[in-house]
Amino acid sequence: MAQKKVKLKDIKQTNCVSYEKDRKKLSETFIKEGYDIEKGIIRISIDNKIINGNHRYCLLLQEYGGEHIIVVDKIFLTYGIVTIIKIIVLILLSPILFPYYFKK
Repeated sequence: MAQKKVKLKDIKQTNCVSYEKDRKKLSETFIKEGYDIEKGIIRISIDNKIINGNHRYCLLLQEYGGEHIIVVDKIFLTYGIVTIIKIIVLILLSPILFPYYFKK
C-alpha cells in the first residue's frame, strides 16, 4: 500500500451509495470534522476503483466536487491475489507445520 494524492474525479465509482440510516448525522459530522486519514482513509485499487470508503467518497464528491484532491491508500495487490498467495504458502509449509497429519 502507498498513500497517493488523487482527484475525486479520477476515482472510479459506479454510483454513490444511497443510504438513509443516520445519513444526515454522518454527513454533518464528516464535513464538519473533515476527511481525516487517521480516522479512516479511502482505499482504492491499482485501477482507482474504491475498495473501502464509498460513503466517504460520495460525501466528499458532493461537498467539494471532482477537482478536489485527497490522500488515499492505493493497494497494488488485490485481496484475491493476496489470499491465493497465502493459501499457496500454507500448502507448501503444511508438512513442516503439521507433521503429525502426514505421518503414515
